[in-house]
This record gives sequence, structure tokens and C-alpha cells, in this order.
Amino acid sequence: MTSKPGSRRVVATVVIVLLVLAAGGIVYLLLPAGKKQASTGEQPPPSSSAPGPLPANLALVAPARTGQAADQVSSAISAAYSYDSTKLAQHKSAVDGVVVGKARADLERSLAGLQGKPATSVTTKVTESAVTNLTGNTATVLVALTEKVRSEGQTHDLPARMLVTARHQGALWQITDTDAKFDKPVPRPNVGDLRPANRADLPPMQLAAQRDLVLSAAMTDAERFASSDYRDPDKSLSATIAMTTGKLHDQAVAGKAANADKIAKRETVIEAHTVVAGVQRLDLPAGTADVLVAMNSDVTAPNGDKGTTPSTVALRMQRIGDQWLVSNVQNL
Repeated sequence: MTSKPGSRRVVATVVIVLLVLAAGGIVYLLLPAGKKQASTGEQPPPSSSAPGPLPANLALVAPARTGQAADQVSSAISAAYSYDSTKLAQHKSAVDGVVVGKARADLERSLAGLQGKPATSVTTKVTESAVTNLTGNTATVLVALTEKVRSEGQTHDLPARMLVTARHQGALWQITDTDAKFDKPVPRPNVGDLRPANRADLPPMQLAAQRDLVLSAAMTDAERFASSDYRDPDKSLSATIAMTTGKLHDQAVAGKAANADKIAKRETVIEAHTVVAGVQRLDLPAGTADVLVAMNSDVTAPNGDKGTTPSTVALRMQRIGDQWLVSNVQNL
């Protein structure tokens, strides 16, 4: 994976990302988040105990199948993109039946590029994953991961992310395609004036709507958290305060003056845009949810130079009245 073009782009931007984080994106002033489940089965199980038509996207509506897809894809990515360049034959046989189609061709092409180069080993670990779309026997899974790359006596830990397409075959979810570029944003759910619910036994269509309500709120909040403008730091920080709750809210309030001064001095403008997101967990009775959000940020530096950098965050959402607010945030 380290030698895939998309992955190389992610790795190449790590240093830039770190500069962006220091430049004032507000999300990076804050804290850590949560996780998932598992099962087996061939066909999608009933989406809920209540009868009714099924939504197009069964993510979380079919909880066992959603958990199975997330867990199996995470394990497959960790195995397929962990390798030793001196033992590639063994690696290729180990991923037979796990990585297929375009994903297999891309993987073998990148591994072939290691021939004749210094011995390299890569250990890939998926830190967070979320099913963004689940229809029939196909799932799209957003994964945040870390690559530990060892080569020529040096070791580097490199953060990355990937959007994975998987197909359910027999008892397994097989990886059929991967994308590390995130160039095309997924449309935000249209939730209108929908209000948060507190019942777990909702019909499938209503449960999907509640999932989308949390998703929409998290996508908007993540963008505002990660955006800042040195010309009006108070506006950026006030937006953060308005969408937080609990200890995170208290920290944002307490640090407002100091952070406003830092943003103003760095003279950087950061405009974050959500590319794709997925709800990892939704507990309507408790009013809590975990959401994984991948963003691209347009950054204008003090000298006028512009660039786009990726970032991925895990948000813990809390229902307060008729709003979903952020109670915790973790930069991945």
C-alpha cells in the first residue's frame, strides 16, 4: 500500500498536514472517541423489530451485517497491506480470496514496484472504520489507518485513510476496490426539519432518517471545527463553542482568548470540506453516537500559497434537546 499512487499521495502530505494542524484548524485543539460489533449470515437480516419498507442504505439499520462488514474489511485491510518485500510470494497467497478484482490488481502492481529496491516491511493497522453505505451484498467502508514502515534501518509511523468497496461472498466480505484519494465528495443527507428521536424500536425508514440526521450534523460540525480564518478568529471559535457540549464545550470556552490570538498570528485561512462520513454507532435511547468523518481542507498560507490537505476525525455526538452536539473529537 505504501507504494500505491493514492497512498503515496497521502504519505507525502503528512508533513503538510502537521503544519495545517498547527496553523489553526480548531478541531485540533480538542480530545479522544469510540467503536462497533459483529455477526455472520448470507442475506441481509431484518433491519429492525418493526415492520416496514427498507431504505436504500442499510448501514446501521441492519446492525449485525453492518458490524460484520466493518470488522471483516478492517481485518482484511490490515492483513493485505501489511507485508515484507522479501516475502512477497507468501503474502500474495495469504490474501487469496480476500482481495479480488481491481483491488487485487492494484495491490499486486504496487508490490511489484518493490522489486530491486531496499528491503521494506509495512505493518498496517486500522484504527477506526465506519460503513458509509450498505446495499444488498455490497458495502462501502471508510477506514482510518496507520502504516509502520521499516526500511534501511529507519521506522516511520504514517497516518492514512482509505475508502473500501467490499462484496459479500459466502461467509466473507471480499475487498473489490480501494481509493485513497478522496477527490469526490459524497452528497450530504437531506434531513429537512427532522427532529432527533429517543426510541430504539423505530421502523427501518425512520431509523435510517435518524442515522442521516446524526451524520449530517457531524459532517457540518467537523467542517466548522477544522476551519479557521485569521481575519475573524472570534467567528471561528464561536462556531466551535456553539456546537459542543460537556467538557469539550468548557475547554473551548476557557481557551477561546488564547486560541484566537494564535489563529490571528498565524495568518492562515483553512476551509474544510467533508468528503465522506459514516456513523459507527448510534444509541437513540442514550442520545449518543460515534461518527467517522474524512475531510479535505483548502489551506491558504501567509505568503498566499494554496494547497489541499486531508484529515480524518472521530466525533462523539451527544443529543441535547433537538440538537446533536459534539462532546468529544479525536484527530486520526
